[in-house]
Amino acid sequence: PAALPEEDRVELAIVASGARADLGEDEAGLLALESRLVAQVRSPELVRRLSLVRADRLAELGRLVEAEAERAAAGPEPGEEEDVVVVDLDSETDIAPARPAGTDDATRGTEERA
Repeated sequence: PAALPEEDRVELAIVASGARADLGEDEAGLLALESRLVAQVRSPELVRRLSLVRADRLAELGRLVEAEAERAAAGPEPGEEEDVVVVDLDSETDIAPARPAGTDDATRGTEERA
């Protein structure tokens, strides 16, 4: 597992932690997140994911103050990087077809007659 890419090591640790938690082994789930596999993770996104899962395990163990501190250290969720445009294809609005660049109404009239 040490030869895996950083993202895969984090995913493996999170899955192992969740499996332990599902078995009621919350302490072992926490230890899975503190293993050598993820000790050297540098990607901020992956560190954040680990911190949030670690906070869940701490909360399951009743260590609520530590869980809240872990969530606070993880910071807010990053904002979206690009705008999302929603188009309703069932709308009643007619949308004129796009004209090729460089054409105007006079040119368009000639093309329609041809």
